[in-house]
Formats: sequence, structure tokens, C-alpha cells
Amino acid sequence: MAYDDNLARRGQSLRDTLAIGITLTSIIGVIILSLIVIMKDDEDGSNINMVFTAVLPLMGSWIGTVLAYYFSKDNFEAATRSVSEMAKNVTPQEKLKSTAVKDKMIKREQMFYKKAPLGGLMLVDILDELNSGEWSRLPILNNSGHIESVIHRSDIDRYMAERLRRYPATDLSALTLQDMLNEYSDLESHFGVVSEKSTLADAKSVMDKVPNCKDVFVTQNGNLNEEVMGWVTNAIIVANAQV
Repeated sequence: MAYDDNLARRGQSLRDTLAIGITLTSIIGVIILSLIVIMKDDEDGSNINMVFTAVLPLMGSWIGTVLAYYFSKDNFEAATRSVSEMAKNVTPQEKLKSTAVKDKMIKREQMFYKKAPLGGLMLVDILDELNSGEWSRLPILNNSGHIESVIHRSDIDRYMAERLRRYPATDLSALTLQDMLNEYSDLESHFGVVSEKSTLADAKSVMDKVPNCKDVFVTQNGNLNEEVMGWVTNAIIVANAQV
């Protein structure tokens, strides 16, 4: 990096030297030629008029070009520094406030979820599906598409371990998702809901207010008794809060 900076400075110094050298040489050359023409002027002064008519606008355009180049360059660099400083000062919360949930949520058609009734859903099969799809949690919707609960893979692992501890002869392959929900009724409260017009900052605020909440679902007006449109996880919020 230091080598690249030194190389850039050398290149800039060379460009500045060439620009100044060429400009000065051109100006001096034009002045000398103009003086020669003036000294050999005819009696009617036509050469002097020609020099002033041709040389002065030329000199003015050169000077204007050089000044415009250097001043515009400085202004551009100043604007770039200003924008960079502004970007550094953007906080994660401000970034979340400017991001709509509908732009970052997992849409309903992309979600991995199950719908009630759950009696025939075996836990071992659910685990296989979670592992094959690299999902870590499972939303449960009712027949109307309303969110009822969220099952995390860690919840299933914990439930199976506790069943084996209490009942060593338990056949894990016979356990259903409904069996688990009957014992872990608190899972139904570990999520939040926001409207489709909300931002990720709103979703984070809801998530912070609900104990052990890592999931927020998006409905049209932010009500539980509405069909789920999308899903925002804590991982989505963390990823979009980075600046």
C-alpha cells in the first residue's frame, strides 16, 4: 500500500512538472515570437494589431484552462473526502432506518415452513429437512397463513435430549412436532410482527422487546391475525446493519 501511494505521488509530481513546464515554455515562446513580429512591424502597425488580436485570446484561454484544471481537481477531491466522511459517520441504526423490510425479508414463497395440523409431522423428518436446506428454524403457520410459532433446530435437539433423559426407552423416530409443542408452549411467543411498510429498525425494535426473539414476520398491517408476507431474521438485521 505504501509503495502504491509513493508511486501515485511520483506520477502526480511528474504530471504537475510537465503541465507547468509546457505551459511556461509555450507562453515564453509566444511572447518571444510576438516581440519579434512587433519589432519587425510595418509602419502601419498591422503586425502589432495582429499580435494583440491573436495572442491575447490564446494566452487567456491557456490560463483559464490551467486554472480550471487545478481548481476543479481540488474541488473534486474535497467533495470526495466530504462524501467519505459522511459515509463513515452513518451509524448502524441509521442504516436500518433507511432499509425497508420488504426489500430484505425472506418472501413467503421462499420460506421453509409448515402448516397446521402438525400431528403427522415427525421430528426426525423435520430435522432432515432443516439439515438438507441449511435452515436453522421452522415457522409454523395455521391454515389461514397466520404465524403461530417458530421452532429452532436447537429446540428440537433440546426436546429430544430431555425426552431421552427422562424416558431412556423413548423411540425418537415416533415423536411428532405436535408432541414437542405440547410441552414447549412458550415457543409460540418468541417472535414479533411488523407491517410491510416498516423498516429494519422497526423490526429490530420489536425483536428487542420480545424475550429470546430472533424472528419477525411481516404482514400487511403488522397484526398477528393477518397472512404472513415475509420473514426477517436476526441474521438479516445484523447483515444490513454493517457500515
